[in-house]
Amino acid sequence: WSALRRAAEVYPASKVFAMLVEVGGSTRNQRAKAEVLGEMAGLISTCGFEQLTPTPSKAVGVMVGLLSERDLLVRNQALECLEGIHACVGQRLWKMLGRMEGKEKELLEARLQKSSTRSKAAEMMSPPEPPARSASMRKST
Repeated sequence: WSALRRAAEVYPASKVFAMLVEVGGSTRNQRAKAEVLGEMAGLISTCGFEQLTPTPSKAVGVMVGLLSERDLLVRNQALECLEGIHACVGQRLWKMLGRMEGKEKELLEARLQKSSTRSKAAEMMSPPEPPARSASMRKST
């Protein structure tokens, strides 16, 4: 998969992301699905979701479909992708998801709740930035 990472450096991220969505939805190999989802999550976190795809509902649909997989790694990677999308677009994610019921919705809600509490805790733990010194406070030499 290092070739995939290099492809994202050479080709536009949107093209690589579209290829990953296609492969992720069609492959039967669980490990390949997990790797593809991991790369998608990386692209989402570095480029932002809105710059990656002109049809967000298709990409989100593939990820939601993979939430129902039996493989734990695939489910976790799909949740990571959806968490990254939520960080980019906020509550619009629910509109992209459409109607979602059952176990998958519960999994996603729990993950997003957990990520929001983690981000709040990280904000509280980070030290406050010192105030910037103004030009009048600096001593001239």
